[in-house]
Amino acid sequence: MNDIAEIIARLERIEKKRSVKPSPFLTVEEASEYARQSKSTIRRWINSGALIARRVNRGKLIIHRRDVDALIILESQKPTKIQRQVLNDYSI
Repeated sequence: MNDIAEIIARLERIEKKRSVKPSPFLTVEEASEYARQSKSTIRRWINSGALIARRVNRGKLIIHRRDVDALIILESQKPTKIQRQVLNDYSI
């Protein structure tokens, strides 16, 4: 019976999270989950200037969701290593 109460409590927590409007700002950890990239990749994008981040509340980095979306789109349009090689092989 205790297991059922735990499951119900967990489901209620999940439902409560779903009903809250998501913030347009993400932490580095949230951005990594959202973009399906590692935290070090997110930090590398920030350090290179490819992704804009701001420091708030004792230096915590936040990133706007639309900036992550834009970078994901740009990264998906870059040719892969193999595609670049094929392009180089056939270039004049």
